[in-house]
Amino acid sequence: MENIKSTVAKLNCGNTQGTAFLISKNFALTMSHCVQEAIDDNEKIYLSFKNISGEDEIERTATILEYDNNFPVSILEIDNKIDNINPLEIKCFNNKLKRGTRVLAYGYPKVKGEEGSFVDLSIDDYLHENVANDADITLKISADNRMQNYSGMSGSPVIYQNNIIGILTEQANELSDFENRAIDLKMISMKKVRKMLDTFNIDYIEEKDDNTVQSYLEDNVYNEGKRKFFKEYFIIESVDSGGVLEDYEKLIDNDLNDIILIKNKGNIKKAWEKLDEMIEGVRGSNSKSPKILARLYYQKACWYIDDYEDCKNAQKYIRKVLKINTDFDCRNYNAKKCIIKGKFSEAKEILNPIDNVFVLNTYLQVCTYSADVDDAFGAFEKNKRFANETTYYLMSLIAILDEDYKLAHRYLDKSNEVNKDFPLHIMMEGVIKYWEILPSNMIYDGDLLPPMYVNSMILLNNELKQKTKEIGCLYEKAYNLACAQENIQLQKQILSICLNTFSISDEYRENCYKIADKLMELEDYQCHAVIYYCATGRKIPLKENFNPEEIVQKKGKNIGTMISCIYLYINKGDKVTAYGKLREYRFKFDETHMMSYWFELLIRCCDDQETLRKEQTKLDDFEMDKADKERINGMFLNALGENEKLINHELMLYEETNSEIDLINLINCYERNKDWGNVEFYSRKWKQSFCNLMANIKIIRSLALQNKQEECLNVIYEIRKNNQDECLTNEVLFYEVQALELLGKYDEAIEKGNILRNRKVNYKILILLSECYYLNMQEEQARFVLLRGIEDGIQNVEIYQLYAEYNKDYNNAIAEEYINKALIYSNYDADVMKWAMNFLYSIGKSDKADELLCELKSFGK
Repeated sequence: MENIKSTVAKLNCGNTQGTAFLISKNFALTMSHCVQEAIDDNEKIYLSFKNISGEDEIERTATILEYDNNFPVSILEIDNKIDNINPLEIKCFNNKLKRGTRVLAYGYPKVKGEEGSFVDLSIDDYLHENVANDADITLKISADNRMQNYSGMSGSPVIYQNNIIGILTEQANELSDFENRAIDLKMISMKKVRKMLDTFNIDYIEEKDDNTVQSYLEDNVYNEGKRKFFKEYFIIESVDSGGVLEDYEKLIDNDLNDIILIKNKGNIKKAWEKLDEMIEGVRGSNSKSPKILARLYYQKACWYIDDYEDCKNAQKYIRKVLKINTDFDCRNYNAKKCIIKGKFSEAKEILNPIDNVFVLNTYLQVCTYSADVDDAFGAFEKNKRFANETTYYLMSLIAILDEDYKLAHRYLDKSNEVNKDFPLHIMMEGVIKYWEILPSNMIYDGDLLPPMYVNSMILLNNELKQKTKEIGCLYEKAYNLACAQENIQLQKQILSICLNTFSISDEYRENCYKIADKLMELEDYQCHAVIYYCATGRKIPLKENFNPEEIVQKKGKNIGTMISCIYLYINKGDKVTAYGKLREYRFKFDETHMMSYWFELLIRCCDDQETLRKEQTKLDDFEMDKADKERINGMFLNALGENEKLINHELMLYEETNSEIDLINLINCYERNKDWGNVEFYSRKWKQSFCNLMANIKIIRSLALQNKQEECLNVIYEIRKNNQDECLTNEVLFYEVQALELLGKYDEAIEKGNILRNRKVNYKILILLSECYYLNMQEEQARFVLLRGIEDGIQNVEIYQLYAEYNKDYNNAIAEEYINKALIYSNYDADVMKWAMNFLYSIGKSDKADELLCELKSFGK
């Protein structure tokens, strides 16, 4: 409490009295109307800090940092910094705190003169954005507060869990017309001032509230919409000996094929070296053939496109080719340039007519990029007389796009008849097996490679775990071959696919972090790793003074480095710069046909509602799949907090597409609104329509939170009866024990609670199990469960409070010890202090109880 008071200052500016509070040793926040006379008439701003420990009253003057003149909050720069204080952290809640959540404010009301005062408040309502008001939250004044007029409190910090979450603001309509008595107060949330904080590089914490009494949600499992985050444009490299020469020497032909074999095995560096040696050898030969030299130059030009997308150097070698032979067939090269630019139709026109295997393979490559399955099959059937091992590899990719995985295996096997040690082929065998285990309803049209997911998409039984293990073994084999060839680029590709594959289930979360760490070792701030860290909420350790733009400058302006740069700014909490960079790089997203992803990133890094609404109207300006547009529109509605519109939108989208992913998004919307009845209804529909066992978890959660304990146990009984053990997650087992406890079946609850404790220990499980023992008249065992948890390192206020309660009639000394621990660990929270005071009175410790009472009174409690 003293720490809170020390950071708050009485503010005087001309004839206005208000409050301000420190956010660093140099800066303070207040409401702009408190310093209006400074803005209009250059009046001085005086701050008086009256509660700094070991100090007399400290006076400071302050100036306003220049910002939007119409913004309701102002940042003040103090003329002389204050060293001996530790300002509270600012916390921006993305989700709304529950109505009734208790908060605290401290400021300098005029009626108190020079004294500061705490005010007990609670969240009452959220103001709609259309309401003409700077504030966005209405606060209910506790009946214990005796002040009638809170004038002067404007600019006071609003505190929740020892963090600043908002600023009090005064409005004329807050006071009654008769007694000038405040009927409520309003605050502007820190979320609403984030843009200003970002502008001045002021640190804050961004967090979602987890203030749900009976829920069991750990580590964000099964809590967010399941969406893929990033679709990589994987390079489907078709490596052949290129154009046709009828009369080149057999020796050169064999040497070139050997070089291509080296490249296909993954040793790109060695292949380039051999090709350069070969060119030098032909140029230095007395019997050099211009046709052969043109052929080798052409091969090098195509490789510049395939390996580096380096059109400048590629064009240099094409000029050499055409200098030797103006009629050289450059269709493959010209088509590859179109592929880079996303001009697939133009590439196909260039390649027709298909009259050799090299043109056929490039044509199939174009079809793979554009996901044109029918055209690929047609071209293959007409021209399969030309086919080689590369053709069959590309046809395996086409079969994946067609969701015909048996055919994909057959084509890949055919391709591997020549050589089975191509890392890319081995990796793709794992990819085919991945698609085989994924339910067909979970597959997006046009997906070739596994996308990245944030949360579990499926529950893995023993059979699926074994298949996933087999996939991992194939990736490992491919990765080891790539390491043997010292091909770092291929290593990164394989690890990226491996990361995406294992992101399918939260069971592999730690494995995914290890893969991401390895990617970061191979390349600083590698794109896939950065995205996975950010998407799963893990902080990325940044080097001191690191500027995310460096990776774009060092690695070139490709889409991967640009995405990494944006995510790194988001990870740093600098969304303003992230949004600026996103706008700067927009051309690249448009160029690579990734505007749907651009809009997803926009929603992640832009908090300004006016900007979001403006960008939402531009969705129709871009060519995108209709379903993608609708899903992005839903993301906009979610970001704008338009819950009712969002639910109607998601319901309409599901009814239109009847797809599983849209049903999941609808269920998640109802969950965010805590509409457990509809969560139950649509989760049952999910289970019935798509046979996805994950629906069971949603059903059980919704039943538990509706207090339908018998039904909850019936669903769990059916799961056990059907041997669906993968559904028996820690969350499900928690709800089972809770249901048994609430129904008075304590022996069974204790038995299952101990099984759960052996699987996973957290404070919720310990409290639940100890309550079961206590209600079953096994008080000693109840104490033992809590003590064992405390000894194992679990520190929690509720645990300390409950352990003190259980020792009340057993050992008052122990009870008093844990009362003190609860007070210290809660940082002397007012509610905990009141509990401790009453407890101490009840065990005859009146002196200590009186001390707490005096302290509470001094805080206005």
